[in-house]
Amino acid sequence: MAVESRRPFSIGQARSRRQRLGQYLRIDDSRYLLAALALLCLMSMLYLGQTGTVATRGYELTQLRAEETLLLREQAQLRTRLAQAQDLAEITRRAEQELGLRPFTKEQVRYIVVSPAAPAQSP
Repeated sequence: MAVESRRPFSIGQARSRRQRLGQYLRIDDSRYLLAALALLCLMSMLYLGQTGTVATRGYELTQLRAEETLLLREQAQLRTRLAQAQDLAEITRRAEQELGLRPFTKEQVRYIVVSPAAPAQSP
């Protein structure tokens, strides 16, 4: 097994290495440009996401309004049918033609006279 041994850095070497490290971390103009470009891309993606959401909501709203129109028409038709079904002339016509019923005559009327019942006696 090989053991690698290095001599520790001297103070002077450590100082020069620390000074060179600053050169690596220094941001030059091209890095600013890349950061600005990345920020612009991020903002564009957010804008496109919001635009897509708004477009989807607009499409859903259009569909809901069309459905509302259809339901209002159906409601008006049902109200018309209800009014026709409750019309007495229509009820009379259906009773006579479809069910074969006819109005009663005076000869068919019989009245029954009921005398008041005697009060019940308690035991």
